[in-house]
Order: sequence, then structure tokens, then C-alpha cells
Amino acid sequence: MTQVDYFKLQAKNLFKDFKEKALKRFPDDAEYIVTHEFGYDKEGFSLMKAQHIIALMSGFEKWADLAKAPDDQLKVAKLLFDYRDSVNVEEWQDYVFGVEMDNDVKLDPDAQFQILSQVWLGLPPEEAHPDIRQPQAEDQHLAKTKTPQRKKAPNGQITALPLNPIDRADFIETANEAFEDVMERIEPDSPDLTRELWDVEYYVDTMLTPDMLPINKGHALSLVEDFLVHHVIDLATQADRTAAKA
Repeated sequence: MTQVDYFKLQAKNLFKDFKEKALKRFPDDAEYIVTHEFGYDKEGFSLMKAQHIIALMSGFEKWADLAKAPDDQLKVAKLLFDYRDSVNVEEWQDYVFGVEMDNDVKLDPDAQFQILSQVWLGLPPEEAHPDIRQPQAEDQHLAKTKTPQRKKAPNGQITALPLNPIDRADFIETANEAFEDVMERIEPDSPDLTRELWDVEYYVDTMLTPDMLPINKGHALSLVEDFLVHHVIDLATQADRTAAKA
């Protein structure tokens, strides 16, 4: 799943949940987001409007800007989206603007990712980047004063395994959809045998491990297809071996 595909999936999930009036795929209450947070009317809500909401949540003014953004910028956008219950997008953008103006620097996406992930969110470093500007003490102080207190969002965090029934159902649905997408992309020589080997419940029950917790549910769902590609390739290889012996 590419970075853009991840945001397309979130827009699709938001649209489906709103239309079905049920919390199934999107990590938060779809109707509340659409009608209260972004002020759309219930009538005439479309996938295009859902895409616009996802773009705003991710720090873009419109979907077209998100769709053509480079991958390093989308990494920052994905953090803003996945941790939207911890980071206010406007406050983050004001912070970046203030740091750039006060220090006469331009924070490139890699630098923004480091500051957002490590200073604002307290996540472990993804990797060392010795050539980028590290946040100074005054930047850390400003970031901490601007970071809002984390709010409890419905189904926002997965903190224990096994998954509860509601979350497990969401993961099973997402995994089955992702499985079909991967099958189309890799076009296995033995598709029927590959499908027979596919055990969605086993995949969902083993995908997450205790060392990955706690994890944002939206982020965890985004990992389903990332992890699934190699799994399906292994199933296809196993299916080919079975077919060769037949």
C-alpha cells in the first residue's frame, strides 16, 4: 500500500461508515466528524467530500495537494492523521511557521517528521538523520507547551491482545479486502489454491504482537496490507509447489 493509497482507504472508510451510520472501519465516529467537526450536510455527502476531510486532517488544504505530495511529506501527514487525537493540525503548522521565522530556516519534511514524532509525540526515533536540524531546547519547550492533552477517542488505541470482538471484525474485513487487492497485484499462477490457503482469522490474530502495543488503531489497520504482501507471496509460492506435485 502506497502512502497515497493509505489516505484513499481512510477516505473510503469514512464515506462508508457515514453512509451506513455505523462505526466499522474508520477509527472515530464518522457522522460526528462529517456533520459537527467539518459542517457538511447529511444529504449529498460524497467520497470527494470525504477525501477533502482526510486532506484537512492530514495538514493539506485540499485533496489534490495530498495526492501529488512527495512521500517524505506524506510521512508527516500520516503522523498528523494517525495521531489527530493528540496533535492539532493548526497548532502544528503554527509551530513549524514560528520555528522557521524565528531561526531563519526551512524545516524540510524529514526534520518535521523527527520533531513531530519524537518531540511532540514522544515516539522512538525511526532512524538516525545526523544531517538534519535537531530540535533545540527552546523548540522542545515550545512544542511541549503547544501539545494538547491526549483525548480518549473511541477505539483509538489498541492496548491489549487478543483484539476485542469489534476491533477483530474490523481487522478481518480490512484484511480480506487487502487480500483481494494483493492478489490482483501479484497475479499468482495458482490463484484458487492460494485462496484455499488464505486464513484471514489466523492472519489477524498473529499480525500484531505484544511488543507493538500500544498502537493507534488507524495506524494498525494501515499495516494490514503492508504486512500482507509478503504473506500472500508465501501462500502463492506454497500453492505453486502443491500444484507442481499434483
